[in-house]
Amino acid sequence: MIKYGILGAIFLLVTTAVIATFRSNNEAVNIPALSTNANSPQIEQRLSYLEEAIAEERELRIKLESEVASLRAVTESGSEEGARASGAERLAALAGEEGLPEDLQAIRDQIAERRSGAVRESAEERVLSNLVEAGFDEFQAEQIVRATEEVQMDLLNARYEAQQNGEEFNAFEMQAAATAQLRANLGEVDYERYLEATNQPTSVGVSNVLASSPAEIAGMQSGDEIIGYNGERVYNVNELNRLISSAEASGNVIVEVLRDGESVSLSVPAGPIGITSGRGGPTGRR
Repeated sequence: MIKYGILGAIFLLVTTAVIATFRSNNEAVNIPALSTNANSPQIEQRLSYLEEAIAEERELRIKLESEVASLRAVTESGSEEGARASGAERLAALAGEEGLPEDLQAIRDQIAERRSGAVRESAEERVLSNLVEAGFDEFQAEQIVRATEEVQMDLLNARYEAQQNGEEFNAFEMQAAATAQLRANLGEVDYERYLEATNQPTSVGVSNVLASSPAEIAGMQSGDEIIGYNGERVYNVNELNRLISSAEASGNVIVEVLRDGESVSLSVPAGPIGITSGRGGPTGRR
């Protein structure tokens, strides 16, 4: 009776494997038709999906074969310990040192490499495309992307050297200096186009004006967008904070805002202006 029960369990496992295989094949057939263009990112997505499905099915079959081997050992030896040993031998024969068959591990590695390369390639191509659409020629777009990547590498090297020498590292100052250099190289008009093309803020949105603050007294309103402070163009919250901190302690400064598409100049005392920023940078009081 026990023997027949075990054989029934084997049959159930094999049936489950067949159903799983049929289901995997059915899902693959029902994948929506994609573009056959060789350069289409959809082709890569479809290929990755199918490879992943094959790898998952293979892993499931390995586990099922190990279980079947164990149950067969029970029927042959009547020993649970012998069953575990037989199952372990079967799994070891199928698997490599890392616990997966070598060809299956290779598939996994290829999928990961392809996905990583596709993400990098598509991200870079997307930035280049956005820059060209913003009005830069292809050479300018490539130069801008290269310059920003070189800055990232410089930051990594500077951080590493500071850690090795036990020195402090101020990433904010270094990034600000690199941004200022890029801004100077491009000029104000092209720099703003660059920010728009790369989905970076070009103003500081005012979400709230604090009661009795210099901003309220000057007539600043919620929904205004700050684009200038003390004669300098402002693109983000960090720049606004830097300009506020560096302004002379006495006297008034001009804050330029956009309101309903029109430029409005407001005079406020030097120092905190009393707003809560919203769109255009991290929320905070200025």
